[in-house]
Amino acid sequence: MLIILLIGVGLAVWLVIRIAPAFDRSHLSRLDHFHSSLAADRQKVVVCLGDSLTHGNVSYDYVHALASRLEPSGYTVLNAGLNSDLAWNVLQRVDAVLRGTPSFVVLLVGTNDARACESPWAAAGYVKRKKLPQVPDQEFFEVHYEALLEALAASGKVRTILVTLPPLGERCDEPIDTQVEQFNRFIRGQAERRGLPCVDLNASLVDLIQEVENPEAPAYDARISERWVGRSVLLHYVLGWDWSRIAKRFGMRFSPDMIHLTEAGAAPLVEQVDRALRRAQSETNS
Repeated sequence: MLIILLIGVGLAVWLVIRIAPAFDRSHLSRLDHFHSSLAADRQKVVVCLGDSLTHGNVSYDYVHALASRLEPSGYTVLNAGLNSDLAWNVLQRVDAVLRGTPSFVVLLVGTNDARACESPWAAAGYVKRKKLPQVPDQEFFEVHYEALLEALAASGKVRTILVTLPPLGERCDEPIDTQVEQFNRFIRGQAERRGLPCVDLNASLVDLIQEVENPEAPAYDARISERWVGRSVLLHYVLGWDWSRIAKRFGMRFSPDMIHLTEAGAAPLVEQVDRALRRAQSETNS
């Protein structure tokens, strides 16, 4: 009996160690200490700010892929994503981002806000988990997203690039698509009103989804997608599956869980953010 107990404890410890990277926040420590660095070219410091799509440990790490493309050209790319954040949460952290005096901020946030607006069950979870001051709705998102843009603009040095939210799931014309599109219209409108570059990730992915024509893709559901996040984490960190293999297992290509991105899902994001940053840098130097 003691041997069985020890084996069970050992397996539990091993499992915890294996999945610990899914909750790692060490990237924020690098951001916190970056302001003291003198080595970086201060005209080429990029901070990617947002939720788990940016954090990149339960999703394909687009920030790492972007850094691999940009750093040979002298850029420094920092990750300021945090799992499950809403726009309100990101606003609470924006001063820490600005202390690093970035020249560019790539802002991708709102997916969790959209999920909360579509599902009261998801909304209740976010209120508890993320210590929100109220049940999130679209106005809650818009007020705090605008406040984020104001805070970034007030620094006087940051050039902000906005990114639209990716689809939730891989079926077009679902109810959740209407919710996401309302958020994206607001993001595009803010970009136009403020003269900011906008990477339309949603439009790019919708085009790719329609090209693939996958009628067997599951319909988005808040509870199911939440369960699939847990399954994806186990498959990725315990069995070593990459996000693309997990997506294929669940009948998808661009997302492993109807929320996050595979390499194929993140490819247009990396490409278009790279292009937007280099264009903005060129305009600054001209």
